[in-house]
Amino acid sequence: FSTVQGTAIAGGGILGIIMFSNVWLVIWPAQQIAIGSANTVADGGEADPGAPAAARRAALASRTNTLFSIPMLLFMGGTSHLFGSSHFAGDLANDALAAWWVIFAVIVAAIELNALGWPFGHAPHWSKAPYDTIRGVLISGFVLTVVFYVVFEILFQA
Repeated sequence: FSTVQGTAIAGGGILGIIMFSNVWLVIWPAQQIAIGSANTVADGGEADPGAPAAARRAALASRTNTLFSIPMLLFMGGTSHLFGSSHFAGDLANDALAAWWVIFAVIVAAIELNALGWPFGHAPHWSKAPYDTIRGVLISGFVLTVVFYVVFEILFQA
């Protein structure tokens, strides 16, 4: 991945893998708890007291997937059309490439860990405010996309 195109595809791929993991390791198990609770209530039983917390976990992971999908589309769709232009360097300097991956990893890890409840849990908190509305998630996704593109511009400009 020593080219801008390879770096863009890898970044989009990493976001896609995180989104896949959110679905199968967070959202799906949490939905099973909520569905099980609903079925129990429908059969005349008591609701699972863990269902609301599970629903919140699923919602945060789902909204994080929406947030990550916007820069993922930039990286995947822009590989040949945007990042393939002569505007960006053909071969990347190792320092610039290392800086990109460190910045990318720190930003993505911070967003993902926040969605998974670290360090403030899943309850409403200022760190979860962008996830509380679809508008907030979309704005955050576009801001993240702009941040990633600006970092690309600074590090990889020809």
